[in-house]
Amino acid sequence: KMPPEHIFKENVLLVREAPEPNEVFWEQVAVNAKKRCWQHSLSWLITCLLVFGSVLACKAIQVAAGPIAAALWITLTNLMIPTVLRKLCVDVEHHVSLNNQQTSLFL
Repeated sequence: KMPPEHIFKENVLLVREAPEPNEVFWEQVAVNAKKRCWQHSLSWLITCLLVFGSVLACKAIQVAAGPIAAALWITLTNLMIPTVLRKLCVDVEHHVSLNNQQTSLFL
């Protein structure tokens, strides 16, 4: 059962606090939801491919050159992948506010 203060003319209301005006990316507000969804899906696909490709490469390196080379590969990818994903999030995805962008970076 919904609390009565969340119901308005038989509709359930979801109210969130608005972001601060200086946190809003005004030039990206006009990007429609379909395009934003496509951008997020593309980012997720690239992320999955990077992680899956890294795992396959690590296994191949382990078989070919041994565990020390695989450990070096893991170290290298642990340093590079977050930087690549941050660049992908900032350059490819359009976010309405700084808070949305930080949430996307966190996920």
